[in-house]
Amino acid sequence: MENQRTRRQRSDLLGTTLSESFLYADLQILGCLEHSLRYGLDSNFFLQHVIYYYKERLQKTISISQIEEKLQFFWSYWHPVSKKPSDWKKIYDLGLKGLPRLPEDRKEWVRKEAVVLKNDTEGTPRRLRSTSMAPRTLSSPSKRPSKGVVGSPSSGRARKRREYSEGLFQKKRKTMMSVQAVS
Repeated sequence: MENQRTRRQRSDLLGTTLSESFLYADLQILGCLEHSLRYGLDSNFFLQHVIYYYKERLQKTISISQIEEKLQFFWSYWHPVSKKPSDWKKIYDLGLKGLPRLPEDRKEWVRKEAVVLKNDTEGTPRRLRSTSMAPRTLSSPSKRPSKGVVGSPSSGRARKRREYSEGLFQKKRKTMMSVQAVS
């Protein structure tokens, strides 16, 4: 009797195997699309919303071209039989209705995600003042700039003069204190 090893596929959080996980990866994009279609939002808003969602919720960056590639990928797998794969841009108007071959459990997950997005965002994604687009140096208080210009010969001399005069003042003060204590 020979023992034959069988290789089991690992599964991810959604219960899909790793070979299927690539196929179902980034369904959040469809959730954002469904949210935009359900609430009559502009397609420009959709693209910006996906970028915002990925940055805030998933701590990932995604570009508009990556979003479009993923939508084209979804269309190529689950488009209606009567449509051509080259008509993938119709997904912007149809949403989940344009993907009839997507499994029902995945469609349900996407619909739930769209409702969650509605509850979370309530309108356009807003930016807090603390996360504004201003560069960090302009938005945060910085140290006082030096009085002299960096690299100018007078700035070093002026500093040395100040240190020297402060040193004389301290010496003068000590001698005055010692004279008063003696008398």
